Amino acid sequence: MSLKHVKKHSVPIIESFIEETQLNAFNNTETRYTFRQSLLAFSSLLQAACGGSVLGFSSILFPQLEESKEIVLTIDQASWIASIPTLVMLPVVLSAGWMLGLFGRRLSVIMVFITTLLAWLTTYFANSYETLFASRFIAGIFVGGAYPVVVTYMGETTHPRIRAVCLAGVPLGCAVGVLLTQFLGIYLHWRKVALILATFPIYNLLICSYIKESYIWLLNKNRVDEARRAFVWFRGIDIDAKAEFMAALDSKDNVVAINSSIKEKIKFCFSKAFVMPFLLTALLFLTSEFSGDTALIFYTSHIIKIITNDPEAQYYSNLILNILRVIATFASAMLIKRFSIRTVFITTGFCLACSLANISLFLYLSGAYPENKAFPLICLVSVIVNVIFFALGLGPLPTVICGEMYPASVRDIGGALSAFLSFTSLFTIVKLMPHFFVLVNPEFIFLMFACCTLTGVTVMCFVLPNTKNKTLKELENFYEA
Repeated sequence: MSLKHVKKHSVPIIESFIEETQLNAFNNTETRYTFRQSLLAFSSLLQAACGGSVLGFSSILFPQLEESKEIVLTIDQASWIASIPTLVMLPVVLSAGWMLGLFGRRLSVIMVFITTLLAWLTTYFANSYETLFASRFIAGIFVGGAYPVVVTYMGETTHPRIRAVCLAGVPLGCAVGVLLTQFLGIYLHWRKVALILATFPIYNLLICSYIKESYIWLLNKNRVDEARRAFVWFRGIDIDAKAEFMAALDSKDNVVAINSSIKEKIKFCFSKAFVMPFLLTALLFLTSEFSGDTALIFYTSHIIKIITNDPEAQYYSNLILNILRVIATFASAMLIKRFSIRTVFITTGFCLACSLANISLFLYLSGAYPENKAFPLICLVSVIVNVIFFALGLGPLPTVICGEMYPASVRDIGGALSAFLSFTSLFTIVKLMPHFFVLVNPEFIFLMFACCTLTGVTVMCFVLPNTKNKTLKELENFYEA
């Protein structure tokens, strides 16, 4: 970009910032803008809770239906109702990148919220297998669309100092949603649970009527004056904010040129600036999914049954583990506020690998010496430690990195591709895990997960950058040639 061109854009923008400063000097407090960013983060947490509720809803739906015979389902029908949201997520998450670029971040979020409301209302009024299937299908649409939409929107509008904490609210909300659904299912009918969850998108729609569009998307569309007003609304008008906006403005024309041509956009997706963040987030998500958390959910109830001989062990074990996940995920947000994501990820990752190896060892010893009841107990303690370390690091932090590292011109595409890879890995693990436990001894499965985790975290020691307190432009420049 030429100096003449920069000056052409910069002078009126600087004058606008000076005018804003004079008009708002009396109330330009940091708390005011932090509240607006936190409001968006809270909305994202509510939406993530709805996504987590979809994953946990089957655990309360099927037992109640079996007891009441309200809707009679065959085993095959129940399997489809449980799995269809995961299948629908995969194509939807790819289309989310196109939706973000075409409609903008704010309108895309509103569309997701409306779909969420429709899904839970359809669930509430369901009276047959077909309507239940339809409600779960719609639920898969909003879960698949929500992840890249809320992560991109929040990553672009929040201050570098609180961005990581706000992004960590997405996995926290998902954990809260699973726990909330299981807890409400103890006392309420599944229809009432669906009706309660339907209030979440209503709150979010009210919030969206107040907040502004992402300034990054507005700059991508060459709507500079609107972008300035949106940026000031979210971030204020201090010196650092002005510098960040001017840096984004200086790179605006390159972004507009890329977005104006499909050929240029595809070409940019093969550049180092896109490929390196994609490979980084791909390795992060693969390390997270292959760290054994899903297998742990599948096998923990068996370990507890050995210790307690309680037929209700599976229910209680899942509830306890979900409570631990919520607490630890909240603690993760506090940790990355104090320490860098790199430090938290690597430290908790190595601890997670050690706990997986410990689970493998004591599963083997439990089988070799079944008369020793101490080995299953030690194994259970290792499981609890494993859940905590996963929720502190490998669980939530890939989402945070995904919301930070992609260049502005392709952040929508990058976020969608990363989410697609994450959901594909999740679906593969969930689908194959029961077969793994039939064909292979569990101690070898957890040893394999320990090796995968150790390998992934070791690689991250060399390639994971420090993103703490860095602006999106600084992170974008990290991989530029």
